[in-house]
Order: sequence, then structure tokens, then C-alpha cells
Amino acid sequence: MQAAGHDHTLQLLQHDSVYYVVSGAGSKSTRVKMGANSLWAREGVGFAVIRAAGKRPVEIKFYTPDAKDLEQSVYAATLPRLLPRPIHRPW
Repeated sequence: MQAAGHDHTLQLLQHDSVYYVVSGAGSKSTRVKMGANSLWAREGVGFAVIRAAGKRPVEIKFYTPDAKDLEQSVYAATLPRLLPRPIHRPW
């Protein structure tokens, strides 16, 4: 999973087995449209919450200022759990 915050949009994309979360719509918005790798895309301000805990699947929820609380996401997805990377120790 990769995350980006500079684009002024809210997006969830997938290319091969890699998921991309774009959550950079904090102060302004940029036009966006669904593309070949888009799972979801939205113009407007908002943010994403990513929950990755232990062996559970990853939960991603996107919110806009219209939400009354964190139970009112505009989009939610469950992704496969993240696999730990081996630690490289050069010694």
C-alpha cells in the first residue's frame, strides 16, 4: 500500500497487487475522474482513515466535512492484510 497526500482529491486505486490511497483534499479540491486503476475517486475536501492492525484486513474509510461523525464515511473498502517486510540487517 502506498499513500499520497499532495493531490487535492480523494482516491483509492489499485495496480496489480498494490493499492494507492490519495487523501490530500484538506483545503481545496481538484477535478478527478475514474481511470483504469480507480476503485473510487471523488472531488472535494475530505480525508481518509486507514486501519491496519495485526493479522486483520486493512480498512480504509474516506470522509468529507458533511459527516457528523466517524460512522458516516462516503466510501469504505476492506483490503487484504499487509504482509510484514523482512528486516534487512547488514551485519
